Amino acid sequence: ELSKNIILNYLNMNCKRIEIIKNVLNIIPSQKIIFGSDALYNRMSYNLAFLYSAVEDVKNGENKEDIISNILQRNFLSITSV
Repeated sequence: ELSKNIILNYLNMNCKRIEIIKNVLNIIPSQKIIFGSDALYNRMSYNLAFLYSAVEDVKNGENKEDIISNILQRNFLSITSV
C-alpha cells in the first residue's frame, strides 16, 4: 500500500538533506521507502547521488545493496504489480 510507504521526494533531497535521509534510513526499514525526485528543481543524477551518499553511512543492519534495490525498484514493484 502506498500509504504505508514514505516517498523520499517529500524530504526535498539536496546536499543539506543527506543527513535527514540517513537518519530516516536508520529508523525506517528500506522496505517502506520509495525513491522520488523533484527533477524539475534538481537533476535526477544529484538525487541518486544523495541517496547513495546517505546509504554509505547507514547502520541499520541492512545490506547496502538491498537498501538501494528496495528504494529504487522492489518497493515500487510490490505496490504496482497485480
